[in-house]
Amino acid sequence: MRFIRIASMGGDAPQAIDLGVRSPGKVIINNVGTTDLYMGQDRSDVLLAGTGQFLTLAAGVMIVFDVSEMVGYIGQRQMVWFNSPIGTGALEVAIFSES
Repeated sequence: MRFIRIASMGGDAPQAIDLGVRSPGKVIINNVGTTDLYMGQDRSDVLLAGTGQFLTLAAGVMIVFDVSEMVGYIGQRQMVWFNSPIGTGALEVAIFSES
């Protein structure tokens, strides 16, 4: 089990988090800030001047993923980039797995 908290994510300064798992489990991503966050596969995806290939995680929203080493986006893409395009964002991540 791992917990990651980024209490102060600066405006348009992307940060990568390793969400990789070695066994089946769950990943919980919680936007605890007051601004939307961008979530993408690559740093350039989440920049304001980037490619625009991202998922918007609205303020106050929590996403839960079922994951394993062979199934789904999170299992295949270990590094996920997050960005607060405007203002200061806050993010919490919990990774629960069998190993």
